[in-house]
This record gives sequence, structure tokens and C-alpha cells, in this order.
Amino acid sequence: MEQFYAENICFITGATGFVGKVLVEKLLRFQPRGPPLYLLIRPRPDESATDRLQREVRILPAPRALRARRESAKHSC
Repeated sequence: MEQFYAENICFITGATGFVGKVLVEKLLRFQPRGPPLYLLIRPRPDESATDRLQREVRILPAPRALRARRESAKHSC
């Protein structure tokens, strides 16, 4: 599975749902420098797609860990 996703670009619909969040987290955790992930996130009447990304996807453990790694790499240079 890792080899398949390492070589392919992923377009994920439903990234803010239960299964979508798990899939996004797994892909980011196992392929942090892999090809880009494209997420289709629809806006809600009271919330933009960007706000939903911030609230529902960026709080996952894998994105937080990746941001921490990037920050520590910046400070070590």
C-alpha cells in the first residue's frame, strides 16, 4: 500500500468525514514527503471550506507532527 501511494497523486473526497480523516492521517503519517494530496472540501452554509479544513483536518495528529518537524528543522539550520 505504501508503495502505491508513494507513486500516485491522491484526490480525496469526504476528507472531513470519519473515514476521510483516518485516510488523510495515514497518508500523511506514512508518506510525509510523498506526492501531494488534493482534498475536496465543500463549504457549509455557515462555514467556508477553508474554515472546515482548519477545524477538522489540520487538528489531526499527523499534520501537527509534520508541522512540529518542519519548525524544528527551521530552527536547527
